[in-house]
Amino acid sequence: MKNPNPSTIRPFIKAAITHCTLFLFICCSLVGCKPSQSTSNTEIELRAGKAISFSEGGEAFQNQKALSGFAKCEPDGAWTEQPVVSIKLKTPGVQSDLLLVSKIYPCLNPPVNPEQKAKIFANGTLVGEWQFNAKETVERELRIPAQVVSENSTVLLRIEISNPLIPKNLGLGEDTRNLGLKWLSLSRPAQN
Repeated sequence: MKNPNPSTIRPFIKAAITHCTLFLFICCSLVGCKPSQSTSNTEIELRAGKAISFSEGGEAFQNQKALSGFAKCEPDGAWTEQPVVSIKLKTPGVQSDLLLVSKIYPCLNPPVNPEQKAKIFANGTLVGEWQFNAKETVERELRIPAQVVSENSTVLLRIEISNPLIPKNLGLGEDTRNLGLKWLSLSRPAQN
């Protein structure tokens, strides 16, 4: 079988892409969705009793503009790939201290890097310090004083990670990202 000439196929590919784009636009118009709507949010809303998933397709994935310093969301979470990362939250209904619970997996490589440390700031105020020394998923709580939460219920979390690792530099595969913590979820208990 002869290979087709690329110059004769290009017009057909362009036409197919145009038709698919038009079809998607018409379908979205009929059901009232906006294709760019899910990526335009600069804050992730976190209501009491709810959790934000950092996995592919989760709330963090749908609101990536609210994240800074995170790698692309994967099926089970999102790695930090910078030594300083941030998460911008909208936390409606906060009347007292805000309690947040994170499920996190640290990037460790004992004995070269046996621990990972993180300092957490909320709206510029240091509100917690975490230490990780086991390669397992852990839960960490963070209590943010009510006076630190802004009047419009916005919380900018800034996380400073002490020892991010580049797996390739340690002979652990081909990953060249600067990995610190893999965020799986962030939740706000119902009573909060």
